[in-house]
Parts: sequence; C-alpha cells; structure tokens
Amino acid sequence: MRKSEIISNILGDILLPLLGFLFWDWGLYFILLFFLLDQFARVAFLPLRLKYLQVKRSTSSRYFLGAVIWLCVELVIIHCCVYLQKPSIEFWQEITAFWTYEEIGFQQGWLLLPLLVLNEWMRIKQEEKLNTPHAYRVAILQKQQLNAYLRMGFFAVANSLLVFITIPEYALTIGFLSFLLLLIFFPKLK
Repeated sequence: MRKSEIISNILGDILLPLLGFLFWDWGLYFILLFFLLDQFARVAFLPLRLKYLQVKRSTSSRYFLGAVIWLCVELVIIHCCVYLQKPSIEFWQEITAFWTYEEIGFQQGWLLLPLLVLNEWMRIKQEEKLNTPHAYRVAILQKQQLNAYLRMGFFAVANSLLVFITIPEYALTIGFLSFLLLLIFFPKLK
C-alpha cells in the first residue's frame, strides 16, 4: 500500500471515528454506520472498478454478486453484535439520528453520500491516471475481500463473547478501531 493510501485510511477509518467517539459522543453503532456506508460505496463502485480492470463480464458479475452477498452477511453479523451488546437499541431511531446528525449546519447523511461517491470515483480515476499496474489493482481488491472476511471473523468472535459476557461499548469500539488499524498494515501490499 502506498503511503498516501495508508494515511488516508488511518485518517478516514480510524482517526475520525476515534475523535467522534472521544469528543462528539459517537456510539459504537454510529461509528459502524459510518463504516458501513463506506463499505456500501466500495461495493457499489466495484462493477466500474472491474470494468477498468477489463475483467470478463461473467467473472465480473460473479465477483460483484459475491461482494454483495458478503456485505449482507457482514451487515447481519454487525447488527447481531450491536444488539447483543445493547439489546434495548432501536435501530431505526439510531439510523435516523445518524443520517440527520448535524455538523456545521448540514445533516450528515446528505453530505456523506456525495462525498463517498466522489471518493470512490476519484480513487478509480487516480488509479487510471497513474497507470496503476493491473496486478496491484487486483491485489487491492483481494485485500479488501480478505479484510471483509477478517472483519466478519472479528464480529463473529465478539458475538460469541457477548452471548456469555458483557463487553462495554467503549471496549468494543476501541477493539473494532484497533482491529481496523491492524488490517491497514496487514497483509501489506507492495
């Protein structure tokens, strides 16, 4: 992974949610919704990314369908974990609070959506502009897929633990962000 990508991932995936948790009273589910929106954007732009990689249509469709299925599985596992951690949670109420959260006079949801679309579009265009090697782009997609499996494993373990013990929200939040930090550096792309 390039240094700029590492810095971008640390700032967007770790530092911003950590600051939100510490200073703006963001809870675990709020951070997970922020994270899941980013994952949805990546999967939504996957067909375009595969098109630029000139992957066969049948292979591209199969890969995209697999990504959608795994994202749905991850979504279910995450929601189970949040429910086990806080059974009194009202998901729809929390989603509405997330979407309508105001910072600098704008509701977050309406600001995040175009930013995520722009971010993914710019990543793809930057790869094209810089003539990023085909093998490196494929390695990025493989790493994203592996990271999704590892995140699901993290939440599966958390679910198993939550069945037997109570894990405080702050511990689960710090654990998740620490796990994401590990995923940025491992496995390392060259």
